[in-house]
Amino acid sequence: MKIPLSFVLAATLLLAWIFITHQLSQPIWATERGRDLMSFGAAKGSGFQPTDWWRIFTCQWLHMKLPHLVLNAVFIVLLGASVEKIAGKLVTLVTYVVSGTAGVVAEMLLSPTLVVSGASQAMLGLTAFVLIAVAKSHRANKGFDLSIAMLAIVCSITLDLCYGGSLKIGHVVGFLFGAAFGLIHHATSKSATHAPTSIE
Repeated sequence: MKIPLSFVLAATLLLAWIFITHQLSQPIWATERGRDLMSFGAAKGSGFQPTDWWRIFTCQWLHMKLPHLVLNAVFIVLLGASVEKIAGKLVTLVTYVVSGTAGVVAEMLLSPTLVVSGASQAMLGLTAFVLIAVAKSHRANKGFDLSIAMLAIVCSITLDLCYGGSLKIGHVVGFLFGAAFGLIHHATSKSATHAPTSIE
């Protein structure tokens, strides 16, 4: 039985949380502090050095609050599965990593004092892909996929406004990159479908 990539991605988020709480001798439900997460690979624009490049990736596996982590993990499993079914594992992974990384870099550049962590940027990349590519597909259950995508957007906007007062630029950039991948996939799939076949 093949394990979906989205499940693996979500599982690694949970494992990272368990590892950090264990290392800090904290209960599993504890809220992490930004300065503690910096020790485990979180990113920050101010003081960033070229040798810190790895933080741009590792920070995406770190979260400050367990409920936020669980919410991201659930959406990644559901949305990632949709992307994987329509576009395959490679496209799902590329969309996840590139959207997440682009969102992190944007956040570091425009909010340099903020400790950047979390998988929301990548999750929103998958969300946008679903809205674009899945909506234009002929999948029988695409209504469910689109409902999950809309719910992810509502949750993300609500959390941004409640805790930050505005949308996080990293979330917006991650979403836009996911939308771009969705459009590219739809365009290439449409071209392949309508490509003329040779007659020998």
